[in-house]
Order: sequence, then C-alpha cells, then structure tokens
Amino acid sequence: MSKLEFIGRKYVSDSPFPVIKLAPSEKHSVRTFAVRRALQQRNNNYYERRNQHHISVIRRQILTGKIGEMIAYKTLLQLGYPYVPFQPPDLQIYPPAQKSFVADLSSSRHTFFVKASSVSSRWFQSWMFQNSKDGNGVDVDFYESLGDEDSITIFTAVDESCFLGKIMCLTDNLLLGAKYGDFDIPMRPDKRREKDVVYCTGLIVRGLFPTPKNYDWISS
Repeated sequence: MSKLEFIGRKYVSDSPFPVIKLAPSEKHSVRTFAVRRALQQRNNNYYERRNQHHISVIRRQILTGKIGEMIAYKTLLQLGYPYVPFQPPDLQIYPPAQKSFVADLSSSRHTFFVKASSVSSRWFQSWMFQNSKDGNGVDVDFYESLGDEDSITIFTAVDESCFLGKIMCLTDNLLLGAKYGDFDIPMRPDKRREKDVVYCTGLIVRGLFPTPKNYDWISS
C-alpha cells in the first residue's frame, strides 16, 4: 500500500496529524523486536491463553503495536515541549514476569498510552483495551488514568507492510473518561468479556474526532 492509498482510507485524511514513515534503522529495530517478542510469548503460552495460536498473526500484532508507538513518539517530538517524551519506545525484551503495562511513553508533564490499529485488519479503525483480571495483558494503568488530564491516550492507524502510519486521535484521559462512561460494544464476540473497544465511529459520536477544539490544548 502506498502512502497515498493509506491516506485515502476512510477517516485517515480527517486527522490533522502527519503521516510518519519509519527510517530504515527503525524498521529493523521494530521488526527484530516483533520476531523476538513473538517467539517469547509463544513459548510462554501468553497468546494461547488469549485464544491466539498463529505465530505470524502474533508477530504482526506486536509489530503493529510497536510501529504505533514509534509513530506517536516521532509525532510528539514535532509537537515540542511539554509533549517531547523522555525516551523512545522501549525495544528491550523482558522476562514475562518483568513485563510492564504502564504508559508507553512519558514526558515532563504527561504520560502517553498508545494504541494501534492495522489497515490489514478487518477491525481497522478500532482499538482494544484488555480488562481481564488474571494479569495477562491487563491495561491497569490506563484504566486508573481515566479522569486524569495529564494522561493522554493516542490512537494510531498503522500500515505495518510499509512501516508508516499516523495519529488518528490524541486526547487527554480526563476528557476520554468523561466521554466514555461505557466503551463501545465489540463487534467480535468476547464471551469472557476481557476486552473494551473504542471505534473511530464512537470517537466521532462523542465529539473526540476530528473536532478541531479537541486539539486546541496542543498549541496552548
């Protein structure tokens, strides 16, 4: 998919943020991370516990998420203070017991939770939050941050085949928590009720996308 084809996808062109493409060294880093992380998670049966069994799918999901973090990081650098993160996305492989689910990025004032949606997925334009209580990937810090204006959630759209994407929506969690008393109902059946979903259409209905006033505070 070309950059123009990516921009032409529904709602993508409505976002005020630029399309970001990863540099060759960044491509290599995130690809290596995805391969190593997928093998570790398969050996630990992490994804099998989430009913995911295909190593190629697992690797693509990890790659998509890490590309989303890189896109968010590079965009925040362009926004300048106080949004410039202290460090780039973490590409370290940790033992399963040491894996953290805290915010993906942080700056002098904000913490950033980054979610990615792949154009190759039938569920493109949706972002999932894990709410299970068994410790397997639960987004504890995200849920605790709802209502905090210094915590920011970044929703990204990613084309992992071309290593590019853009921020679709960036909103503080005080506003997100106020608008999302209840999350969207998953279109994919979730019998265990371990997932909360945000759809782009849900952001539109709640006035979070792509209304200009939602971004006024970026330049304030």
